[in-house]
Amino acid sequence: MPALAFAQAVPSQTGLGSRQASVTARVASGYEAIGIDVGGFTLFPTTTINTGYDTNIYASSRIEVADAFVTLAPRMTARSQWGRHRLSIVADANIQRYAERTIANSTQYGAQADGVLDIGSQTQVTLRGTIAQRIEPRGTEGDTFIGGAPIGYRVITSYASVQQQLGAVGLQVGGNYSVFRYGRTRVANQVADLSFRDFRSVGLDGRIGYHVSASVAPYVSISYNKASYPESSRTIDRDSHGYQLLGGVAVELTSLLVGQVGIGYISQKFGNAVFSDVGGFNYRGSLVWTPTTLSTVTLQANRSLQRGPTIGVAGVIQSEVRVGVDHELLRNLILHADVGYFDVDYRGIDRSDNRLNGGISARYALNRNLSITLSEAYSRQRPGGASITGRSYDRHQLNAGVAIQL
Repeated sequence: MPALAFAQAVPSQTGLGSRQASVTARVASGYEAIGIDVGGFTLFPTTTINTGYDTNIYASSRIEVADAFVTLAPRMTARSQWGRHRLSIVADANIQRYAERTIANSTQYGAQADGVLDIGSQTQVTLRGTIAQRIEPRGTEGDTFIGGAPIGYRVITSYASVQQQLGAVGLQVGGNYSVFRYGRTRVANQVADLSFRDFRSVGLDGRIGYHVSASVAPYVSISYNKASYPESSRTIDRDSHGYQLLGGVAVELTSLLVGQVGIGYISQKFGNAVFSDVGGFNYRGSLVWTPTTLSTVTLQANRSLQRGPTIGVAGVIQSEVRVGVDHELLRNLILHADVGYFDVDYRGIDRSDNRLNGGISARYALNRNLSITLSEAYSRQRPGGASITGRSYDRHQLNAGVAIQL
């Protein structure tokens, strides 16, 4: 399922800035995109063309089908060049076509705008809006039909926050609104109506941090959400509300280690007694370790409550841990490897999934306009619980691509 949960992920203000750019954030001189100046904006158009082979396109051990594919992914980024305030607009598309199983073809597109208003030297207003047509990734919780067309949905999200710095104290207050709309999909020559999955979420969040020193800032954050499924299409009440409380610390211990770690409590209460309330340990963390100027190690961990993909599921608790390594072998050759573990617990049925993802890739820049990428990704899932809806699979994806940028 998409990353948006009942409580939308909110950008955390640490007040700490890295003194050393990571390998992926740093672009070698002579290989950076120049862009096209238009008025007060600079446009950065890119297009990626990938060809690959998927050993299990439906991510299922019951229907294992291999196929070759081609993907076209254009993207346009517009960044403001104003002296004050900032605005970035990104429009993208992803068009994927399979050689034989054309029912698996997909077309995605969307746009996102991010803005920052500088209201004085100590006050900022952040605004974000997204509108997109996406699909549920194969093998994830939202991919409920095996062998059919990809499950598509429309999503609209918005977020606004105010950040205020009062000496050593940093404050942030924000709110978000999200709407997901599902249509129809084809399965075994039948058309399935998925409007029962339509979902709406409203949330509020707050955060307070204190700079003990220039490199350490303890913080406390709390978020509230109210989740609902449309009245007209529901067959069982799955509405809920809840909160997440986190306490932690943001650190920049020299230029080598930057990030934040928080632990706390997560709670979600459902209006229908059929679903047991959720309450328990919560955590969120992100650390970036740069042992040398040529290598970056990233650790991410998160626990969140995702929306239910079927009528009998009110929510999905997803716990994840991911480690990634980037290494600059040459100025124009970046190597990457990552591995992630997901534990998914369904509320309403006796089912849990354990998923392992990993991959390696290499990106070679020929010049500032052209680069080549080779990658291999592996995913493995094993189900737990008594539910017959559990899903098991092993999957490899091989890719070779060319990216063009201006």
